[in-house]
Amino acid sequence: MAASGWLAVVGVCALAAMVPGPSLAVVLRHALTSGRAAGLAAAWSHAAGIGLYALATVTGLAVWLRQYPATERLITLAGAVYLVWLGVRSLSQARRAAAPAFGAAPPSQVGVASAMRDGLLIALTNPKVAGFFLALFAPFTGAASGHAPMFGLVAIPVAVDGLWYSLIAGLATQPSSLAWLRTRAAFMQAATGVVLLGFALLAVGRVVSGS
Repeated sequence: MAASGWLAVVGVCALAAMVPGPSLAVVLRHALTSGRAAGLAAAWSHAAGIGLYALATVTGLAVWLRQYPATERLITLAGAVYLVWLGVRSLSQARRAAAPAFGAAPPSQVGVASAMRDGLLIALTNPKVAGFFLALFAPFTGAASGHAPMFGLVAIPVAVDGLWYSLIAGLATQPSSLAWLRTRAAFMQAATGVVLLGFALLAVGRVVSGS
C-alpha cells in the first residue's frame, strides 16, 4: 500500500475515535473515579476491542457478521443492556458522591480491572465498528495480501484509538482538572449516567428501526 493509503487510514481512524460516544463516557468515568491508571486501562482495553474488530475484518469474519443481521442486533441489544447497567451504576454513585471526591482516593487494582473490563466490553458490544472497518478497508483489501499489510491495518486503529483515549484520560486527571471536578463530583457522575442511558436508548432504537 502506498504511503498516502496508510495516511488515509490513520486520518479516518483518528476522526472516528474523536467522535463523542459511550466509549468516551466510560473512559472519562474510570479516569475521574479511579485515577489515571484506570483511565489508561479503559483506553487500551477499548483499543484492544477495536483491534479485534479490525482483525475480524481483514480475515473476513466481519463479512459473516454483516450477513447475519440477527447476530448484529443481538450484540447491539447486549451492548444496550450493558450501557444501562453502567448508567445506573453512575447514577447510584452520584448519590454517594457528596462525601468522596474525584481523585480523592488512590487508584486500586480493583478499579483498574473494572476499567479494563468496561473498556473492552464497550467496544465489543458495538457491532457497527465491523461495518466501519468493512467500509474503511475496502479500497485496500487487494493490497492487504500479506501478513505485514494486514498487521498494519489492525495495528493502526489500535494505536490511534488507544493514544486518543489515553490523551483524554491524561487531560482529565491533571491536577488542575481534578481540582475543578472535585466540587462537581455528583453532577459529573449523574451526567455520565444520563449520557450512558441515552446511548442505550439510541442502540435499542436502531435495533427496533432496523437501521
